[in-house]
Amino acid sequence: AGLVDFRDLSFTGTGQITSWDWRFGDGKLSSSQSPQHDYNDPGQRVVTLQVQDIDGCRDTIQKFVSYFPVPNLILISPNRVEDCPPSEIAFNNLSSPIDDSYVIRWDFGDGSTSDEVSPAHVFEEAGVYDVALSITSPIGCRTDTVFRQLIQIHPGPVADFTVSPEKPDPFNPVVSFTDRSIDAWRWNWNFDGVHTSIEQNPVYTLQDTGLHRVVLRVTNTFGCQDTTSRLIDVAPFISFHMPNAFTPNNDTVNDVFKGEGFLRGVQKFSLKIWSRWGELIFESNDPDTGWDGLIGNQQAPQGVYLYEVSLNQPRGLPEFYKGFVTLVR
Repeated sequence: AGLVDFRDLSFTGTGQITSWDWRFGDGKLSSSQSPQHDYNDPGQRVVTLQVQDIDGCRDTIQKFVSYFPVPNLILISPNRVEDCPPSEIAFNNLSSPIDDSYVIRWDFGDGSTSDEVSPAHVFEEAGVYDVALSITSPIGCRTDTVFRQLIQIHPGPVADFTVSPEKPDPFNPVVSFTDRSIDAWRWNWNFDGVHTSIEQNPVYTLQDTGLHRVVLRVTNTFGCQDTTSRLIDVAPFISFHMPNAFTPNNDTVNDVFKGEGFLRGVQKFSLKIWSRWGELIFESNDPDTGWDGLIGNQQAPQGVYLYEVSLNQPRGLPEFYKGFVTLVR
């Protein structure tokens, strides 16, 4: 790149040329005998020279000038030189003069190359990378340079954690979270998209049964981040048992025969009671409604009765209970 020298070789029989009219093919002119001209852009130019001698005689000549220099200085500007993986870095090629007719060759130091004038490249792995650039003009002129240790991709942290207990339930909803991350400096926990914590090892109470998403985002000293998440299942829990006797004597103690336990979320509950002769004498679909010892409006006689309970657990799994109960008066 640089100024192009034009040398006048015109001559005349009178021995004296008095004027020169140069037209360089880019809209610019000169009246010097042997001018220098700076082209802003490379390309093929038609240069015209018209001369006039002391007698007013004129002559004109045209020549093609191929202006395809390589830059004196390769100049690039990445949008950043430090980052975390994966990092997409845009390289702005400020070298001049070049255009799309030049052969461009980038080597990003990680095994990847590009022939774009100003490419973007994704560095997937941590490391320090030399970036090389060569420029070859259409007429074979070539220049190149290597920018040593230009790009530094810092290693990122690895987010990880454990939970205790691993299988919480409605009676044990308090969960301890233990950070197992590698190279973490800051911690950001998110529980169900509602509650947060910046402690390294927080304790959190899961508010209800079902799936709870816990997200941990960690940051290292370079500002690189990693995120991991886990679904924690708070399984519904039921406990249920049937007594083997009851005393329906209206003393408020053990007057009703029904199941006992924790039945939150139970579905399709059914309690049926038969006499010893196989007669269905009581039926209920409400876990809180039991048999009060009456058959119709009459007190059932003391004795042994058969019962059967069916229910679906909160997640639909069926359970069956069958046995005998003694009515005592």
